[in-house]
Amino acid sequence: MTRELVLNLFGNPIVALDGEVVTGFQSSKVQALLYYLAVVQRQQSRAVLANLLWGDVAETHARRSLTAALSNLRRLLGDCIVADRERVAFRRDLPCRLDVAMLETALDTQEIAALRQVVDLYRGEFLEGFYVRDTPEFELWMARERARLRERFMVGLDALAGHDAAVGNLAQAIVWMRRMVQIEPWREEAHRNLMRYLVEDGQRGAALAQFETCRKVLAAELGVEPESATLALVEQIRAGTIRHRTHQDIATQAGDTQLDTAHSPAADPLAEMQSQQPPHNLLLQLTPFVGRRRAAAEIYQKLCDPACRLLTLVGAGGIGKTRLALHVAETLLTQTKLTQAHERVPFEDGIYFVSLVAATNRTELIAAIVEAIGLPYQDAGSPVQQLIAYLAEKKILLILDNFEHLVDEIPAVSDLLRRAPTLTVLITTREVLNVQEAWVYTLQGLSCPPLPPTMAQLVAGPTVAAMRERVAEEQNGEEYDAIAFFAQCAQRVRIGFSLDEVVEVVIRLCHLVNGLPLAIELATSWLRVMPITEIVAEIENGLDILVSRRDDIAERHRSMRVVMEQAWQMLAVREQAIFMRLSLFRGGFQREAAKQVASATLMDLALFVEKSLLQVTQRGRYQIHELLRQFAAEKLTATSAEAEATASRHSNYYLAYLAARTARLVSSEQPQALDEVGEEIENVRAAWLWASEQREVAALTHATESLYNFYWVRRRGVEGKEMFAHTLAQLPTTTTQLVTSQLRMNLLRKQGLFHYSLGDYAQAYHHLEESLALARQLQQPQNLAYALNIIGTIAGWQGDIQRALPQIKEALTITRERQDVHAMSDNLQQLAQFTAQLGEYAQAYKLAVESVQLARSIERPDLLAHALHIQGSLCFFMGNYDEAERMHQETHTLFAGVNHSSGVALALSGLSNVAWAKGDAALATAEALCVRSLNIARTLGSPLQVARQLVNLAYICCDLGEYARARLCVEEALALTNVLQSKIYQSYALCCLGSVATATADFEAGKAHLQQAITVAADAGLLPLLNLGLVEYATLLAQEAATLAAPTVVAMQTEALTLLTLAEAQPACWHLFKVRARQRRLSLATKLPEPVVSAATERAQALSPLAVAQEIGQKTPVRKSDYEQD
Repeated sequence: MTRELVLNLFGNPIVALDGEVVTGFQSSKVQALLYYLAVVQRQQSRAVLANLLWGDVAETHARRSLTAALSNLRRLLGDCIVADRERVAFRRDLPCRLDVAMLETALDTQEIAALRQVVDLYRGEFLEGFYVRDTPEFELWMARERARLRERFMVGLDALAGHDAAVGNLAQAIVWMRRMVQIEPWREEAHRNLMRYLVEDGQRGAALAQFETCRKVLAAELGVEPESATLALVEQIRAGTIRHRTHQDIATQAGDTQLDTAHSPAADPLAEMQSQQPPHNLLLQLTPFVGRRRAAAEIYQKLCDPACRLLTLVGAGGIGKTRLALHVAETLLTQTKLTQAHERVPFEDGIYFVSLVAATNRTELIAAIVEAIGLPYQDAGSPVQQLIAYLAEKKILLILDNFEHLVDEIPAVSDLLRRAPTLTVLITTREVLNVQEAWVYTLQGLSCPPLPPTMAQLVAGPTVAAMRERVAEEQNGEEYDAIAFFAQCAQRVRIGFSLDEVVEVVIRLCHLVNGLPLAIELATSWLRVMPITEIVAEIENGLDILVSRRDDIAERHRSMRVVMEQAWQMLAVREQAIFMRLSLFRGGFQREAAKQVASATLMDLALFVEKSLLQVTQRGRYQIHELLRQFAAEKLTATSAEAEATASRHSNYYLAYLAARTARLVSSEQPQALDEVGEEIENVRAAWLWASEQREVAALTHATESLYNFYWVRRRGVEGKEMFAHTLAQLPTTTTQLVTSQLRMNLLRKQGLFHYSLGDYAQAYHHLEESLALARQLQQPQNLAYALNIIGTIAGWQGDIQRALPQIKEALTITRERQDVHAMSDNLQQLAQFTAQLGEYAQAYKLAVESVQLARSIERPDLLAHALHIQGSLCFFMGNYDEAERMHQETHTLFAGVNHSSGVALALSGLSNVAWAKGDAALATAEALCVRSLNIARTLGSPLQVARQLVNLAYICCDLGEYARARLCVEEALALTNVLQSKIYQSYALCCLGSVATATADFEAGKAHLQQAITVAADAGLLPLLNLGLVEYATLLAQEAATLAAPTVVAMQTEALTLLTLAEAQPACWHLFKVRARQRRLSLATKLPEPVVSAATERAQALSPLAVAQEIGQKTPVRKSDYEQD
């Protein structure tokens, strides 16, 4: 059986299938595709549709997106769309009620009777409130259709009004004209007609009032005075020359035939349809409803479910409960209007909105309901009895709005439901109603896009750009209503407002107010006088900016402070005290924390949840709305003694929370412990800062290792550096208290580590040297070893291996004596990687194996992962690629398991190197892995990793033949190594730059780069890089020789052959470049006579790389190059 599709595109769009509202559209672009195809009613090429909705991306991506959108539509709606490889169309042969088509058909007939049947379909502008980001072509089409359909509808309304006025139905003519001026307030002709109909209906005062409305609208909207025709009309009205028309006047003027029953309202064809429309008191909303499609659909379905007779819509003040309830009611009316005569009409006897703002007791509650329904009072019987008698057999929906201050009167509502079995009640309230029959629908803030990508997301794969592109594509979809609502409000305040340049700031604002619609609307009102960045800053400082002076906003909603004060006054004194204390929590809290810090019981927390002051997640974590938290914090600050005591309890609790996880953070339980600290990091941060300002040395000392390990493993170095710097600033630089000196020594060392991780070696040395001096002074061997290890590590990466190794070895001696397994493993890792830089691979591998064994023995994931990475790198250097790949895969698993972003970048780099070495088909994989690693390193702000990955990527690009891209990468890397003064990566980058120059036949530049690379490596004793430089230099000579005259060719080829033979024979040469040296040597040997080849081989056996480096350096004077800095 074919299902019927309903598309209501006037007003907020609604899609329904067999009476059920359809949800599940993947994005707003999928909806846009459906609406466009349904309205244009003709085949469209895939190319046109792709450009219409995905014109901002590559064609292949756009076509894939179109295919995915069509698949989503088929899954939701069945066969309403037909498509082949080239064209797509909306099926017109299936049952479908499209309000746009129905209205246009009626307008085309030019028949009043037909127009009456469909005039109520125009619920608002075409696709009102619907917005699709980055689709200028679709936006243009939508704007044109909106204007065209509005004008056609206005013509229809004008025709209806003229007809009804002519036949004497002035009341209805006035209704049509009021609708016209509501839709287009600046349409002066409509104002004139309305004024004329009013005065002819005997409403002279209303006609003059309408003139004043017209004058104000024209001045405000267009900045003009009324036309002369309007002024003339108003003078006629004032003079009384236009008189009240009687029925007899109309009959005489139009003739008795004009009063034929065919045109009288009683016999109108619309009468049958209107008889199904329930009576209601809903006012037309002046702004379109945005978002909450899923919530609206679920509430709609619950209200239509006979089992649900009391539905409570619960949420904080300003969350949008009333607007959502009205929207659902309007949807019910709309669906009723489209219901066939044989179908059941929900709430056929009425839908009534009852405002309870002014009601204070049971009597006033009943009176408000009676007044909303319009039930006339009778002498016999009480209002309650009359109301029950009226409701007894009627299918009515009552919407009781703002019920929270009447919770004690809920039995009155229950009594109505018991005695009126077909009555349904929807209640909006800030507080849960504790009655058994109530169904509860909790409303949260409008959904927001994620803040800029988290490191966990980056570790999972996509680049920063890809993450932002995904957010941009989705942020106007169903799940991100806050952005669409902000855009709508902003465009009303400032015409032409665009999200394009400020979307990330808007996302930040929406998160600050937790998607609260009222707060968003109040915030956008300031766009007239200040940029959004300043609005966000003001909100971060307090609530005072969230106010409005608009007269059309209820007094209770003109300020977030007023909204929250109302909620505050509904709490008992004890409850207020507890809620004030809860304001100290950041990012939520667990029940035990609330008990210890705020003396809150489980019943207290449950009460706050019921009053919409707290939300609780499925995992039992409590969340407090940020604006409520700010409000309560102000209350707490006003009671200084209580504020200080609460802050002390909060700090003690969370520093103890940290201290309790010290051992777990360096054990096999590290992943879980990191997640636990991460969940509470905002509370931890607040606790740490308060303790620092109070100089709570003992508590800080116990918590330091845990906080450091969290920041270090999660690679949040900037945040860690700032936190520890704040604490150091509070501590005295000199003190006789041992515990304070020890804390200072520890924090200085950790500050040095954070600066090192961020590439600021000068500051790192400064802090580490001070920590080292304190360690010697205080006779702290453990801290002495830690400081020596990191100082040696920095020296090593700068290429000063001869300085690095003794310091790391001294550290290892101390840690072996103390049997500090964690530190021993770390020391061995540093020794291994710098020994490898000297080319002593066998010794380095032995050190790495011991480090891995120690790390495995203590089951510390991040330490083991680092050790495996170094061991895997050594396997790569020595050509054991399968083993290298296995180790880097294990490394990746371990690092990802603890969300160690920098470590994941290292693992990806290792896997990329293996794929690079395999070459050919694996190069694409190498490139992809390298780019992912580079993106993470960039996001972390880790210049050393960025430089390394840029050179790796440049080499891969060379092998792919992308020399221009390779040059850009390596030049950026070289600039970074200048700042870092890292001889290791200076030499590596210069080797690659020389290779790029060779490939592009820029031999003079290539020689200069390679001479510098070889000289730097030789001076620092970096034999692997020296040999790499010799391979590249020999390759350049061979390539250049092919371009020269015969006498020079043999000499250059012979020198190249000698250097390739020398490099190939060196143990201290990467296996990858040994293979390349062999391949190039064999190729070159075929071009030279056998005696020349033999002579070159013998000469190579007599040479050493360092001697050759000196010889190459002397060929041309070596100037102090750009890669070195004073």
